[in-house]
Amino acid sequence: MPASGVAARPRPAEAWGRALPAAAATALFALFLTLDHLPRFYQGDSIAYLATGTSDWVPPDRSWAYGYASRWIVERLGSASALVAAQAALLLGALLLLCRTVPYGPATRWAIPAFAAIAALDPMSQGYARFWLSDTPAAAAFLAFTALLAIGITAPPGRFWPVVPWLAVAGLTAVFVRVAYAPIMFGMLAGGAALASLYPARARPPRLRRRLLALLPVPVAAVVLLVLANSVVAIPSLRGKFFVNRMSDLYTLGVFLPGLRHDDFAAAGVPVTPAEFEGWDRTLDAREDQVWGEGPGHMRWAMMQTLGVDQVYDARFQQACADVLRAALRRHPQDLALTYLGSLAVSLDPARWHRVMDAEIGFGRPLPDWVATYLTGVTGRPVAPSVTAQPSLLTGWMQAMAAAYPALLLCGAAASAAVLALARPFGPQHVLALALLGALLAAPLFSHAVKPRYVLAPIMLSELLLLFALVRPPAAGQSQD
Repeated sequence: MPASGVAARPRPAEAWGRALPAAAATALFALFLTLDHLPRFYQGDSIAYLATGTSDWVPPDRSWAYGYASRWIVERLGSASALVAAQAALLLGALLLLCRTVPYGPATRWAIPAFAAIAALDPMSQGYARFWLSDTPAAAAFLAFTALLAIGITAPPGRFWPVVPWLAVAGLTAVFVRVAYAPIMFGMLAGGAALASLYPARARPPRLRRRLLALLPVPVAAVVLLVLANSVVAIPSLRGKFFVNRMSDLYTLGVFLPGLRHDDFAAAGVPVTPAEFEGWDRTLDAREDQVWGEGPGHMRWAMMQTLGVDQVYDARFQQACADVLRAALRRHPQDLALTYLGSLAVSLDPARWHRVMDAEIGFGRPLPDWVATYLTGVTGRPVAPSVTAQPSLLTGWMQAMAAAYPALLLCGAAASAAVLALARPFGPQHVLALALLGALLAAPLFSHAVKPRYVLAPIMLSELLLLFALVRPPAAGQSQD
């Protein structure tokens, strides 16, 4: 029997067993595109992507690669719905790759089509594919990287290395679209190699640790390439400077705001008065307003006034944010740890998921006039600023189902922990579990508030791993008629 189902020519029963779920998922995606292809906008992220490349503007704090690519698709094809179709196609491709991670056998004949149907019908994944946001293509690239890694670890030597270029493409795409996936992928590879060391040789694929460690340069190289590209593509004032995200220090400071003390600002040389510090609302739910709000009583505004800077990506301002956080980490790291745990709990609160969906869908904010004019000119069809208030099939479904996702993620995390602790031998499900836990645990580090779109990848992985938990799949490569 070949060492991997990827390398073996599938038997007729397996070929049909895999082809039918793929065809069904494709049909469901096509049906949703027919019923609901209305593009949606979350402001101001969507507006930043729309503005990419206009008037020499390139966002220094988000993916210019996605901004240029999304505008190119819409302008080239003359349709904003073309972007929706492209994002849905990327998500479908990731779903089909994930289906390939499940070894085929009697117990999984129903699990593969069940996962394909559940993932294709998922309103959160389908809904966010309609948004002019980088989250869906970033999640699709990360899921493709995860699936290819899960498939590749069991491949015989001659079949593993041809997968590596595709892993590099998926990893590079994920990082260029959402750089937060870089440490997650690095953690998956390093954590997988460490975990594999605990398994006897007979309970893990041959050369497993060597393969995982050989792939560690992929996320590192992707970040290096992004830094170099940023120095070339950036807005004129930042060209020639090397950076990953010009506002990452402010973002991180905002994440840990509840765990900060006034002494941290003093130690960093930021002359914020005790009265100003006490005037900030430092609760978990107030962090986004503290970072982006204007006027007295807001952390970012007060720091910028104190430091005498007028641009948020000013190097001196970002360095001050980093110095404050470094002082807090050195003096009382336990407070930052507690803030992280609080953020994690908040990110899995069903009530908050339900509350944020109206804002996430963007109903309350009409498009700026220039965006409506731009879309009208590109598509040749009148687009009114009020288009954001138009309900659709998937937005209603997202609102109705939002509160159920925290339970799904918790169950997926529990299934992942069980796989890592109990499943033998080491196989594709271990890679899926590492990816789910890494992406879920990292999400609170990159968000000031509950953002369901940041956990699109863990949502789909949870659906797959819960089905893994319900069946006993054959060992990789042991497909059965």
